[in-house]
Amino acid sequence: MLHIGLTFICMKRFITFSTGFIVILLFAISCGDQSQSVTTTGAGMVDGDSSAVYTVSVDELKIMLDSSQTDIIIDVRTPEETAEGMIKGAMQIDVRSNFFENHISALDKERSYVVYCRSGKRSSKAVEIMQKQGFTHLINVEGGYLAWLELEK
Repeated sequence: MLHIGLTFICMKRFITFSTGFIVILLFAISCGDQSQSVTTTGAGMVDGDSSAVYTVSVDELKIMLDSSQTDIIIDVRTPEETAEGMIKGAMQIDVRSNFFENHISALDKERSYVVYCRSGKRSSKAVEIMQKQGFTHLINVEGGYLAWLELEK
């Protein structure tokens, strides 16, 4: 009976993750005129890696958060910057830290990660590093925390 329960829990998590990822992908594709808001890294893939990196607007991120369609949110700003505020539920891992690669190497590479910084530049760098380390489900937030603050006004 325990085995059946564990199997059910694992399947439920898989279905939840798969559904969330599909919803994000479909939402991104359906944005039509906002073709710049969703970018896959076709030619930019690392060493033939089949992973994809998506860029979403803060509006899209808010929808994802409101519908609980996100897995893990990483704020790659400095501790000084995050002291001024963060997106609720985010973990802080400073991309400029000497230990950034060590911190992310401890994360589960199969999970989905939403990455943001102040304006988008450092999160792009963080996503690139994560992709090189084998992460396959990465979402970069266009405009970063500054855009998030504008949305929250």
